[in-house]
Amino acid sequence: GSNLGCEPAGWSSVTTRKSTMGRATARAPMDKPAVLNAPLFQQLIEQLDTGVRSIILDLGAASTPMLAVLGRSPCLVEIADLAGDDAINRLNSDVSPDARVALAESLLPKHQAGAEVDFVFCWDLLNYLKPEALSALTHAIVARARPGTRAHALIAYSDRSIGMLGGMPVRP
Repeated sequence: GSNLGCEPAGWSSVTTRKSTMGRATARAPMDKPAVLNAPLFQQLIEQLDTGVRSIILDLGAASTPMLAVLGRSPCLVEIADLAGDDAINRLNSDVSPDARVALAESLLPKHQAGAEVDFVFCWDLLNYLKPEALSALTHAIVARARPGTRAHALIAYSDRSIGMLGGMPVRP
């Protein structure tokens, strides 16, 4: 299980969906924080209160620079890594709406009662989801989010250099 207690200064809890032992919790020491050039994301990071533990659902892969930034505040980071393991293609496949919601739920780290998400980092992954896949993923996230949860996403809407195909970028 995951330790939802306070972490020592400079440490963040990280929970990943991928583990040989089910749900794994690792601790990443705080490195020098990466320089971010994303003002809205920086505002989101500044909302992490150092006195209150936040729970972050990161739909991308774990990265040392991001964990270093998050290590400045007490938080639990749940990593879904939806860009790996063909998750996007599976969500975009032709299945029933109920099956798609069940798939979306299975792709996220196991939810624990009392551990509602405060922040969701979507990155650019939403650009690769068909509307019905996005709806299923949103449904799965809302089920584990507290009221007022904030999300961060990078949405492509007019960039010709990303290889748009049918309104969606080709690959994450």
